[in-house]
Amino acid sequence: MKTSELSLLAPGSLVAGRYTVENLVGRGGMGAVYRVHDALLDEAIALKISARSDRFAAKTDLSGPRREVLLARRVTHPNVARVFDLGLADESLFITMELVDGESLRRQSGRFQEPAAAVALMQQVASGLAAAHDAGVLHLDLKPENILVVSDAAPRAVVIDFGIARALGAHASGFGTLDYMAPEQLDDVALDGAVDVYAFALVLYGLLHDHWPFPGRDGLQRLSARRRLDPEPLPASTPPALAALVSACLARAPRDRPTMREVESALTRWLTLGAAPAPEVLPAAVTASVRADIGALPDTIGVRVVAARRRLSSPVHVPAALAALEEILAAMPTFDVAIAARAIAAVRMWNLASDDASF
Repeated sequence: MKTSELSLLAPGSLVAGRYTVENLVGRGGMGAVYRVHDALLDEAIALKISARSDRFAAKTDLSGPRREVLLARRVTHPNVARVFDLGLADESLFITMELVDGESLRRQSGRFQEPAAAVALMQQVASGLAAAHDAGVLHLDLKPENILVVSDAAPRAVVIDFGIARALGAHASGFGTLDYMAPEQLDDVALDGAVDVYAFALVLYGLLHDHWPFPGRDGLQRLSARRRLDPEPLPASTPPALAALVSACLARAPRDRPTMREVESALTRWLTLGAAPAPEVLPAAVTASVRADIGALPDTIGVRVVAARRRLSSPVHVPAALAALEEILAAMPTFDVAIAARAIAAVRMWNLASDDASF
């Protein structure tokens, strides 16, 4: 059943005798998502009612949807919305999920004036998807609408809607959104994390450039073009490292793409090294230390180091960045990347003090 055929629920509607609809959050090809109040737990959550053609069959056989939910529940990460449960109401399948109060990346995309802002969010998306792949789970429908941006002190990206999640190695041809499918998603082949890497690169491409990388009048034509053509290069103004990463992720052959964990590491390194100018003079040992791969670090520490490193590009934020790095080092005194970043901060502070000194 198409979403247009799905009867939308009015505010105040009761689902499964437990969930009271507050408002419609969004709708798409796979169903409609509502903000609801869970009377049993007395909290707001998200509830998605499926628009899939097999939802009536699910009344007697929930084995497929149950596998999907069990898979999605394996993923626990701050940049992934949690999936809770599934059920049936009036012969319609529904899934309950963590409610994320954010705006979709589709609506945010025009606000990125600098690549660093887009990359900072997409690094978080890569971190969440890498955690999913580590748990053996594919998203299969990554697109801007399935990435929410939460306006915390620093913007936070959250990947939502693992509603068609499959295990690594699954055959799931045709699932997903045409404009973000990898070429192999139309073939009856075992899929791996490369499909999500491809979709990720298309999303990142869209944030860095306002032109679609493949020709075609509609999604099917553009997907056909992806099976035959290389993507249109990003503009020459795009930082070379980012352009090279996007190009690698859009390789037609899945085996030629990096893993999502490698993508996360590359973006983390770029944020650490490329988004802020390097100091004029640093000891060689410190410079080498900055280039350490921090993609494998615990997410909270890695993100804090990256955030502090990015703040060094603005003189007014250098003192706060230095304080943040010293706090990290107080807990992890032998953490090479933080030591290197603190050395950069110290150089910047010395330069600022020199500029302000009167002789």
